[in-house]
Amino acid sequence: MTKVSYFLGETIDSAEVSRRYLKTVEFAKLMTRNLRSGKDIRQKYGLSDPEVTMLNLIDQNPDISSVELAQIWNCTKGAITHFTNKLEKLGLIEKVQEGKKVRLITTAQGKEVAEEDRNLSAEMRRKYEYILTERGITIEDMNTFYKVLDACIEINRRQLEEQE
Repeated sequence: MTKVSYFLGETIDSAEVSRRYLKTVEFAKLMTRNLRSGKDIRQKYGLSDPEVTMLNLIDQNPDISSVELAQIWNCTKGAITHFTNKLEKLGLIEKVQEGKKVRLITTAQGKEVAEEDRNLSAEMRRKYEYILTERGITIEDMNTFYKVLDACIEINRRQLEEQE
């Protein structure tokens, strides 16, 4: 098999490059399919991933402001307003005006939805932890994985920006 230069100077055979690519594609497909499964609350309540994530963040940080959310998410206040308007319309959060600040709190229904999502996430995490532990994957390995994932996201964002 032909050896090719890969990431960070690693030299591997071309078949391994193909296997790694196919694993990445399979991972993305399975994650997407899993997130769209029938028991997922995103479908149940008609929420997107960012909306569920934001609902949980609001629930776990009572009285967080829109400005604080924008800083955490590294986006505009307008983007936060887009998400919070839908959550408010669904009766999952309330907006409390305090001068120029808007504080966000979850309603009783919002707390139930957030708790349901956290329970499903905990169940999924337990399954992952079992398999990862079984394969000898450590916390350090996971941190390295996320470091690599962050770098890949940045590379793809830059490439898309260059194309625009």
